Amino acid sequence: MISLEDRVPKLKNIRKKKARVQLIILLAIFFLLMLLIVYFNSSYSKISDFDIKGNQLVTEEELLQWSSEAKDELFITYSTSKLEAQILKHPEIKEVHVSRQLPNQLNIEVVENKKIAYMREKKESHFTPILETSDLLTKRQTNDPESLPILVGFTDQEVLKSLTIELVELPKEITNLISEIHNTKEGQGRIHLYMNDGMKVVANIATLTKHLVHYPLYAEQFDPKVEGFLDIEVGSVFLPYDPVDVDEGDKDDEE
Repeated sequence: MISLEDRVPKLKNIRKKKARVQLIILLAIFFLLMLLIVYFNSSYSKISDFDIKGNQLVTEEELLQWSSEAKDELFITYSTSKLEAQILKHPEIKEVHVSRQLPNQLNIEVVENKKIAYMREKKESHFTPILETSDLLTKRQTNDPESLPILVGFTDQEVLKSLTIELVELPKEITNLISEIHNTKEGQGRIHLYMNDGMKVVANIATLTKHLVHYPLYAEQFDPKVEGFLDIEVGSVFLPYDPVDVDEGDKDDEE
């Protein structure tokens, strides 16, 4: 049995320890509140810096402009998903991920939609980039296009979209062989391709990928002494030029 005299000092010690713990907790809460007040009233609490990665088509200045609404917002409470949605409104952007980095920086990493071709208006010297989504980037027109297929005469958006799907499916080594693609007056998806090796190819959009992927094999069989064109609408047939028919067909392309 513990006597009353022994219990009283122990109770006093326990109470002192509890009081010290409570004081420490109160002081910690006080200092934490003070730190939060100082933090929220300092420049470090607001977004002021951006780190951008993955952009090639879109400039860093454009991405900063699209992200301007986030600047000076509270770093710890700002919705990064809101900024992602804002950036994804632009057709050049396929994916975007925004993350925080202490003390007040937002990291923006983008994946762009690829350019797959250029559109050239007939009798015009400028070229409009076309994305894999079939969107035309009129604000990025250029007089010095990259080595991508040039599309001529594709005014119907649905036809352009169908062709875009096929070009996306083609291996890069095949699209690199294409100089120009002309829409024709025949309709039904019939197109004329002008290859970098000088060959003209008659094709159909619906079966373009299926047949054009074998073009290098066809090219090996061409007799350079015989002028003609390759028809791959159904199978693959090399046809010698009929001067009358070919002249009329080329005129249709240029009209």
